[in-house]
Amino acid sequence: MKYLLITGSYRSGTTFLLKAFQANNRFCMLFQPYFVFFKYFDSNIRVLLKKKKFKNFPLGLTKINKKLKLDKIILQKSKILKVLGYLIKKKDINYNYYKVIQKKILIKSEKVNYQDLMDIMFSSLTKNNCNKKFYGFKECYIGDQLKLLHKIKNLYIINIIRDPREIFFSRNYSEVKNHFNFKNKKHPVIMNSLLCNQNMTTDLNLKKKPRYLSINFNDLIYNRRSVENKIYRFLNTKISLNVNKIKKITKWNINSSGAKPNYGSNWLENINKDELSVIEKICGNNMSKYGFKLIYKNKKKISIDLKKFRENKDKILKWTRLPIFIKYSKTEVLKF
Repeated sequence: MKYLLITGSYRSGTTFLLKAFQANNRFCMLFQPYFVFFKYFDSNIRVLLKKKKFKNFPLGLTKINKKLKLDKIILQKSKILKVLGYLIKKKDINYNYYKVIQKKILIKSEKVNYQDLMDIMFSSLTKNNCNKKFYGFKECYIGDQLKLLHKIKNLYIINIIRDPREIFFSRNYSEVKNHFNFKNKKHPVIMNSLLCNQNMTTDLNLKKKPRYLSINFNDLIYNRRSVENKIYRFLNTKISLNVNKIKKITKWNINSSGAKPNYGSNWLENINKDELSVIEKICGNNMSKYGFKLIYKNKKKISIDLKKFRENKDKILKWTRLPIFIKYSKTEVLKF
């Protein structure tokens, strides 16, 4: 059995690519079933790495030691069941999937290692009398956990990279049809930058690894035939990135990823200069490696002092009930 993970930052085309795979009958793909799980894994990993002081950091920021092994991360069965209970209670589209995992966890001993749990989570994706070539899911902002997941046998990973300035602008300034109103729902610029930078760093570390594919967001939107060919070489299976075809098959109300010009691409004319300075100060080195042209080419000339830069807490993104974006300390951010 082969598995597939689609990941990247928010607003980077992960849903669009997910829908493209869902439109192909050789793939069985779920939408963000593991978000709470990965947050739980992350908290355990931070304890192992002695990063307790960063307990309030959002998922995707932990820097994982290369020596950390999947089977060395020990999880508590009772806490896993608690996470599952929360997910089952939501009764969302993945309800039956969570119930399958729950049954398999109940027969396990109290201590479950990361490897065993991932085996259960991936094997539970398969369905009886359902012959698919790939089973998988889409999740955002996993960050360095990709280094651990990459070690899982038969798992293929696609990570989409987008200019952090476009991501920030798209999340904070754009009002997009079929989305929530973004007015006064600000995603903190420092946090956004740290998450994007960590994802780029992880991507650069894994780029040449087998079963790993890095895709540029601009190619996904504007050079779709090229991306289709890359995916074919990567998975040996053809998919279509034709927006109209995807909409028809999946009944998807297309989001900004399918729009031309794409939301976020006009950041240069509209983004606040102080916010732009912060993004380039934090992400500048990695952005250059992806060919993203910097406004402030010399980081030393960027006038913003991160220690004095303040963000309005009332404008921090509030669309999620999960506290991954709002519980952070400015002091912790600066030390990180």
